[in-house]
Amino acid sequence: MNYRSLIRWTVMTILFAGISGLHAQDVKKLSMDDCVKIALENNSVLKNKKRDVDLAGTDVVSARSALLPSINASLASGKYIQGERKFAGDVPVGIDTLTGEAIYEQKTITQSRIERNSHYANISLTQQLWDWGRDWRALKQANLGRESARLSLLSTKNQVVYNVKEAYFELLKAKKLGEVYQEAVTVSEEQLKRTEVMYQIGSIALADVYKAKVQVGRDQVNLITQQNIIVKAEADLNYALGLEPNSPIDIEEMDVEVSQLSMQRTDAVQTAVERNPDLKNIGLNIDNYYHEKRKAQLAFLPTISGRVSYQRDNEDINRVYNKHLNQDYSVNIGAQLDLNIFKGFADKAELQRQSLNYAKAEEDYIDHERQLKSNVTQAYLNVKAYREIADINSTNLESAQEDFRLAQERYKIGSGTLIEVIDAQLSVTQAKSNLVTARYNTQIALAYLNSLLNTSNE
Repeated sequence: MNYRSLIRWTVMTILFAGISGLHAQDVKKLSMDDCVKIALENNSVLKNKKRDVDLAGTDVVSARSALLPSINASLASGKYIQGERKFAGDVPVGIDTLTGEAIYEQKTITQSRIERNSHYANISLTQQLWDWGRDWRALKQANLGRESARLSLLSTKNQVVYNVKEAYFELLKAKKLGEVYQEAVTVSEEQLKRTEVMYQIGSIALADVYKAKVQVGRDQVNLITQQNIIVKAEADLNYALGLEPNSPIDIEEMDVEVSQLSMQRTDAVQTAVERNPDLKNIGLNIDNYYHEKRKAQLAFLPTISGRVSYQRDNEDINRVYNKHLNQDYSVNIGAQLDLNIFKGFADKAELQRQSLNYAKAEEDYIDHERQLKSNVTQAYLNVKAYREIADINSTNLESAQEDFRLAQERYKIGSGTLIEVIDAQLSVTQAKSNLVTARYNTQIALAYLNSLLNTSNE
C-alpha cells in the first residue's frame, strides 16, 4: 500500500468511527425487551389480529341471537283516497222465492270519491322452538371462531417476538464480526509496517512486502463488506420494530452464553404439541367442521317455530293509540313446522362436502403435528449443536492465537516465512468469526425453539 492509499484508508476509518460515535450519543440504546415492546405496539398485522378477535366476538353475539325470541313492532298512519269511478259489477236485484238465494245482474256501478283514515299498530314475537340443536351448534362454532382468532393473535405475537429477537441478534453478530474484521485490518497493517522495516534493513525479500500489502487489502475488503452487512442488519431490525428502515438505531450488548437446555428433547416436543397455538388452531378447525357436518345431517329434519302477534287498526287514531287494549284488536297465535322435502339433492351434496372438509381437517392436524415435531427436534438439535460448536471454536481460537504468536516469533528471527504468519493470522480471524457466529446463532436457534413452544415471552 502506498502512503496516499494508507492516508485515505486512515481518514475513512476515522470518519466511520466518528459517525458511529455520534450515532451512539444521539440515539438511546435499546435493550431486547425495549425492542420487543416497540414491535408489539407498532406491528400492523398484530393490530389487525386484535381487531379480528373483536370481530369474532360480534359473531358470537349474532349466533346467540338465534336462540332468543325475535320481537318486532310496527306503527303506521295514513289516509286512503279513491276517486270517483264507474265499473261493471254484479248487483243483487231480488230473491229467488224457491231457493231463497239472491239474484244478481251485471250493471254499471258508480262510486263516488272515498276518503278515510287508516291507523295500524302491531307487535309480534317469534321464537324458534325446536331445530334439533342447529342454532346451538352455530353458537358453538362462533365461540370456536373467537378462540381461533385469539390463537391466531397469539401465534402472530410469537412470530413478531421471534422476528425481533432474530433481527436483534443478527445485528449484534454483524457488529461483533465488524470488530473482528477491524482488528484483522489493524493486525495486518502492523504486520506490513514490520515487514517494510525488515525489508529496509535487508533481512527479507521485497516479495514479502507485497504479500503483506495483499493481506491488508483482503482484510480491508472484508471490513467494508461487513460494514454494509451492519447497515442491512439495522434496516432489518427497524422493519421488525415497525419503524422506517433508515431510522437511526443502537442496541445494547447482551450476554450470549447459553446454559444447558432446561428440558429434554422429548419433553420439548410434547410441550410444543400441547402449547403451540397454530396446532391448537387446526384442532379447532376439526371441531368446526364436525359441527358443520352435524348441521348438514340435521337439515333433513323438520323445525318448529311459534309466533304470537297483537294488532290494532281503526280509522280513528284515538281507537288505536289508547289504553284500552281490549278493544279494536286482534291476536294471532300459532306454530309453524318447516320440513325440507326436496332441494334437488343440494342437502346431500352439502353433507358430503362437510364430511370431506372434516376429513381434510383431521389430516391437516396430523400433518401439522408431524411438521411441528420435526421443527422442534431440528431447533432443539441446532441449539445444542451451535453451543457445542461455540465451545470448540473457543478452544480453537486459543490454539490459533498461540500459533500466530509463534509464527511471528519465527519470522522475526528468520526461521519462518511470511506465508506462515499470514496463514496463522487468517486462522485467528476465522476462529474469532466462527466463535461469534456460533454464539449468536445459538441465541437465534433458542429464540426459534421458544416460539415453537409458545414461550417467546417467558
